[in-house]
Amino acid sequence: MVSRSDLVVVGEVGVDVILLGVSKIPKNWSDVELVEEGALLPAGSAGYVAQCFSKLGGSCRLVGKIGDDDLGRYLVRQFKKYGVDVNFLKISSDEETEITVILIFKDWEKIQFITKIPPLTSEDIDPSCLDGARALHFAGYLLMPELWGDASEQLARRAKADGLFVSLNTQMCPREDWASPLKEVLKYVDLLLVDEEEAKRISGAQVIESASKALRELGPKIVAIKMGKEGCYVSSKEGEIRVPGVTVSPICTVGAGDAFDSAFILGAINRWEIGKTARFANSVAALSTTKLGCSTALFNADDMAKNLA
Repeated sequence: MVSRSDLVVVGEVGVDVILLGVSKIPKNWSDVELVEEGALLPAGSAGYVAQCFSKLGGSCRLVGKIGDDDLGRYLVRQFKKYGVDVNFLKISSDEETEITVILIFKDWEKIQFITKIPPLTSEDIDPSCLDGARALHFAGYLLMPELWGDASEQLARRAKADGLFVSLNTQMCPREDWASPLKEVLKYVDLLLVDEEEAKRISGAQVIESASKALRELGPKIVAIKMGKEGCYVSSKEGEIRVPGVTVSPICTVGAGDAFDSAFILGAINRWEIGKTARFANSVAALSTTKLGCSTALFNADDMAKNLA
């Protein structure tokens, strides 16, 4: 018997090693570089969405692949602390848990290094992960080519047949053509979540309004384009709305887009008015940047949303 969950998140899961306040990369082993702060965090696009959604008060089930190693065991413990259901995480003795090292410089430029992402295939996904759920979210879809095609389409098709709300976040694509992997799966998607660069690369349009229109023509009922500190642009059958960002003093922006996604999904499945949902998602994304670890500063959605009605 599978316990009930509001959201099933499918996609990239790994650990982030973040070093904050880097001034330079030492050229010699003896040149010690002291940084302001560092952290080891449960991460990956799916991992960040799951922990943020749970921190906001939703129940969440995580579907992804990790290694049967120390970092994999660390992830299981951490996600359990957040209340995330990890029963559908695939633990593989043939793979190593993904590691991303992110250096954030004093001028806010950042670089990252990433190990291999364990391939998540249809054989790794138990269809019963959808049982009792209200929504399905594909996180970091373009980063995981093994999910493209039948694997995701079958899961999305079943989700729609069961009445679930389906959302998808793209992330960056490992190949030049960003649109083709999305062509079929977007027919089943209610909500597409992208940033400005992703929206332009997938649609081929260079103006946000045109990109949004082109993306909706691929199937999604709602397209939410994240624009960082400028806020977001959302289009749906109700019309288009541009919502300004929330001013904060950021510490680290890693995972802010995933925090936005978790909040927007929560508002959507609770049938909030689209403007309130967008304002809530902007607020959550902004708050997520004020502490190291995108979910650290978040708290219950009901309390956060009181001033958004």
